[in-house]
Amino acid sequence: MTKTFDISDDLKAIENRGRELRTKQKNAIGETVIATGAEKKLTANQLAGLLLDALERAKTDPAVKKKWEEIGEAFFRRKSAAGNGAANRKNGGGDASTSKQVKPPRGAPPPASEAPDLLTRAQTE
Repeated sequence: MTKTFDISDDLKAIENRGRELRTKQKNAIGETVIATGAEKKLTANQLAGLLLDALERAKTDPAVKKKWEEIGEAFFRRKSAAGNGAANRKNGGGDASTSKQVKPPRGAPPPASEAPDLLTRAQTE
């Protein structure tokens, strides 16, 4: 005899997980904006305009996304190295340039090599 299966609990769990992931993504984006200092230099309208303009530029010049990725990865390496350097000096280690592995700050979006391209995904929605 086949056991009946109630999928409502599974659907609720999937919906909750989706909400958690969207919240985590929003937090990561917000933390990235703050880490760059953009919230101090740009209004919300200017930041939205900047992002919309970037999406349009990416449509007409796909190579620009690669350049943006390189700039972003370098930014997170610098930020992480600066934090790791202070911790290393406190623990008697070398300077930040001797760090073996550099990771983006907690909550920062992963590099494109580890995650789908958000710009491409945003353009298709």
